Amino acid sequence: PVITHISPMDYTTNFKGNKITFMFDEYIQPKNQQKEVYTSPAMKKKPLLTIRGKSIIIELRDDSLKPNTTYSIEFGSALADNNEGNPLHGMRYVFSTGERIDSLYMSGYTEDSQMADSLGKTFIYFFEADSVAEPKEWDSTMFNYSPSKIARSQNNGIFIAQNLRPVDYRVY
Repeated sequence: PVITHISPMDYTTNFKGNKITFMFDEYIQPKNQQKEVYTSPAMKKKPLLTIRGKSIIIELRDDSLKPNTTYSIEFGSALADNNEGNPLHGMRYVFSTGERIDSLYMSGYTEDSQMADSLGKTFIYFFEADSVAEPKEWDSTMFNYSPSKIARSQNNGIFIAQNLRPVDYRVY
């Protein structure tokens, strides 16, 4: 499937709405949307994905978007064409509630140290270092704080975290 129109446009700034519409050149179907679709940073309620003809409507059910924050909705391989089931890989939508889009990125590789093999479909969490107190136990950060950005590794273990702010991060 090919996207023919997005409203509001990708990389919109000063985003105020709660609906995003994607129009495609053919009919599409969702696949594993509960596992594949995620937002960065995470929202309290996952966006609601509705299919209408050749369009997808994303409804943001979280009315507590943070000000001056760049958000992305990552679709993974959750969308496919209706006839052959070919997935649309790597689709993402970016918007900002402020006047600019954060543009830094970081890439890396996830690996299982015991098996010496890549870890695919692994989430990588970025916590702004200044927003997290020095933890007494390093593994408690995941339960006591919300990450400011989330990335997901591909099947080969490689990840690219996009739209990062120019600050120091703790990465888990």
